[in-house]
Amino acid sequence: MDNSLKKINNRIKEIIIAVNKVSHVCYNPLCETHNMAINSHVLQNKVLWNHIIGKIHGKDKIIQLSTSDYFQQLKFTEGRIYQFSPAGPELNMMAYWGFCNPPCDNDLFSSFEDNPNTDYSAPKTQLLLSYRAYLRLMQVDEYTILIIDEILRDPLFADTPEAQKTHWRMIRAEKIGNCLKHYILKRTLEWFISNPANNTALKFITFELPRVPVATSTFYTEEHYAILDPGIVNNFTPDYRQKSDNMISYSEIPIVFLHLIPNDNSLTVLIGYSNLINNISGIPVDEITKLAIPEKFKLISDVLIKRVETWCMSPAFYENLKSTGQEEKILKAIDHHLDYENKHLPVEVNIFEGVV
Repeated sequence: MDNSLKKINNRIKEIIIAVNKVSHVCYNPLCETHNMAINSHVLQNKVLWNHIIGKIHGKDKIIQLSTSDYFQQLKFTEGRIYQFSPAGPELNMMAYWGFCNPPCDNDLFSSFEDNPNTDYSAPKTQLLLSYRAYLRLMQVDEYTILIIDEILRDPLFADTPEAQKTHWRMIRAEKIGNCLKHYILKRTLEWFISNPANNTALKFITFELPRVPVATSTFYTEEHYAILDPGIVNNFTPDYRQKSDNMISYSEIPIVFLHLIPNDNSLTVLIGYSNLINNISGIPVDEITKLAIPEKFKLISDVLIKRVETWCMSPAFYENLKSTGQEEKILKAIDHHLDYENKHLPVEVNIFEGVV
């Protein structure tokens, strides 16, 4: 990388870090205090601390999937797009600015956060876990918009070629389109959480597998969606979160939630899906619980590789992947399936091969 590109890359990383350090007003629409959100996790601390975190050079770390370089991610340069990297328990891809505490974070999640024997088959717990996962990735899109705004305002990028600026603006417009859809589903999830018996749009299946120290709590959608009104794109701010009902009406989205929750004796798998989903990675949804254990692990591996950018593992599990040569195969497969047209192709590698 030449010096000018390195300088630009370093400046972008500084902007990303600065933006992501800033909290925002609590996500709870019923919050009466309007306090700033605390830094919390999409999975309970008891999951991360007890089953994922390990020691690296004497410090508590997890190993997470992350993008290796901003320009490689946008294919401006050649090289590996994703990599596995260590992260501290407080600053990792499971963390986000969610709710104020007190009172909202505790009020919303204490029913299972403080329960040593969480019942993941309980409808409200399933919805709350999915709500938190949804907000975390919604925030990624919100903060990406803010990051690009800062980049375009930064004097260092004044002489950046117009084609590259246009590319950033296109990414910004795509993220705005994502956010406007996020805000509609956010309100829908909030209504279901208040009325779990009336949840007709999301179904959940849960099962146990032999314990492996791999975790995620996330979602993905099966299709792309069109960008909305250009006037909204040009003037967007996160304040639209409170106005979204006036802009688009809610329609069902082909969405899948995946939660992998390691515990003392097993790996709890919770999969949520909307009515528009009839298969997950080619497996009919009503056949998933009937699969043999190796087939279930292969399904999870396929989803992690093709669809999920937010997952982590223990350092010991990672060292096993690295020592057996699986790490390189997994990263190569993730890069290959990053292109949308490749997401429906079979995955040759299995993250859990030889492990279970």
